[in-house]
Amino acid sequence: MPRPIHIAIVNGYVLPMAGKPEIPNGVITISDDVITAVGPAGEIDYRAADKIIDATGHALQGYVPNEKGVIGDTLGEVKLDVEMKAK
Repeated sequence: MPRPIHIAIVNGYVLPMAGKPEIPNGVITISDDVITAVGPAGEIDYRAADKIIDATGHALQGYVPNEKGVIGDTLGEVKLDVEMKAK
């Protein structure tokens, strides 16, 4: 059974780590404090997410899960909202 999606960050420009290709109109899904999916919007079904954050106009860079929750170098409210939900 797949994990429930607690947060879906959608419509962002995802800049993955490790030299992977950039993803315009990307989606990141998070369950508890674990990133469960990263990819183009058309490939990830996030409709059942508890919370959907619209990241239009934001770049989402190098997400890394850690012991405190999900952290990343993002812009403004997207980062704050993810950190607050992960606590």
